[in-house]
Amino acid sequence: SFLSGVGKHSQETRWVVEIVGKPEPVDVCVAVDNVAGGSCVRSPRSPQVHVTARGKQVFPGDSKESAVLRQDFQWRWPYRGGIRGLQMPGVYEVRPEHAVQEHWFSATLTGQMEDGCFKAMVDYPTGEGKFKTIEFPVVKVENIREKRTHQHLVLPTCEIVLDVPLANPLHPTLSACHKNGLGQTTEGVLLTHFFARRSPPPQKGLLGPPKREPRVKFEVSKDRKIIICDTGYQDLSHFQSSEVRAIQRNSDGRLKKWWKLQIGPFAE
Repeated sequence: SFLSGVGKHSQETRWVVEIVGKPEPVDVCVAVDNVAGGSCVRSPRSPQVHVTARGKQVFPGDSKESAVLRQDFQWRWPYRGGIRGLQMPGVYEVRPEHAVQEHWFSATLTGQMEDGCFKAMVDYPTGEGKFKTIEFPVVKVENIREKRTHQHLVLPTCEIVLDVPLANPLHPTLSACHKNGLGQTTEGVLLTHFFARRSPPPQKGLLGPPKREPRVKFEVSKDRKIIICDTGYQDLSHFQSSEVRAIQRNSDGRLKKWWKLQIGPFAE
């Protein structure tokens, strides 16, 4: 029937990606209308495609709202990747930029900035074998090296790559790749491979401040024979099994449905 085919060939795919060191997430959206030029749902014509990335329209390149794909479309966005060892003491050394002689001092890199510089807490000598921790608000990457190997720090260059295939624009993919030490770009990895549940949740994430973390309280007697818990056996058993349960389902009209799932006794 006509109603069963409505929406079958139209789709919006959206990614919101948080990147370490970036103040704002990257928003990428691909909208495809595969029946815009046809009169029959069962016989779709050339798809109309509209692509936005980071708040700007990237396809089509002119002022049109959407256009027909003539070839595979690809959008690439380069960015500086995060480094290992951030906030870890004893991993790096820092060289003061305006020192008369070259000296390297043990440091803890505390932050990575948009321009590729770093913030650091440096153990600076004060004489008689004593050191004082001094904050360096801006340290250029050429003044940082690994403490163990004495190799200069190299910032990884990464890219987010969007591919919209001409053969099937309803299945776009978003991947991440990086350049190695020879400047060669490695094969991209689909962003779906990076999906994970952060624990503990971030203080400020894409969805705002997290809810208060649920806790289970146990009280043990001094002789360790009696344990009192503020929750029941069902919650503890559910936590141990991590069973996924559907607790709510609804539909908004004919074209939209949503489900609410529970993983364990507290996570929804």
